[in-house]
Amino acid sequence: MDYEIQAKAIRYGDVVFRSMLECQCYLYLKRLTPSLSISYEPPVTFNHLWNPDFELRESGVLKFLIEVKPNSERFDVLKYLVLCQSVQCGLLCMDYHNVYEFEKVGFKVYPHNDLLWKSAWNEMKKGGENA
Repeated sequence: MDYEIQAKAIRYGDVVFRSMLECQCYLYLKRLTPSLSISYEPPVTFNHLWNPDFELRESGVLKFLIEVKPNSERFDVLKYLVLCQSVQCGLLCMDYHNVYEFEKVGFKVYPHNDLLWKSAWNEMKKGGENA
């Protein structure tokens, strides 16, 4: 997908994220869902249509698949709604401003928790390094 601004890879700990936004989302999710395990770029694919950026598991059970984009206009809503028909977990998409929860009949929008989002940004800037 072509973007006006190219993503800048960043290393945080042992992980090299493709973009600063993905790193920030990872840190945000760690704060928001401390009881869930988070995997970056899990080995999951759906009919060669989609490889999620993250998966969240609770006690080994898949709870959410997550896609990160710079803005909501980049989400292929129909594709995600079709995938919801076959996925037995939640689907979330994240951009700079909101979290979008896709369901079988549509999707809901939740604004980011500003304090957690800013905290994740600060941690990334402090602990991340260019890859």
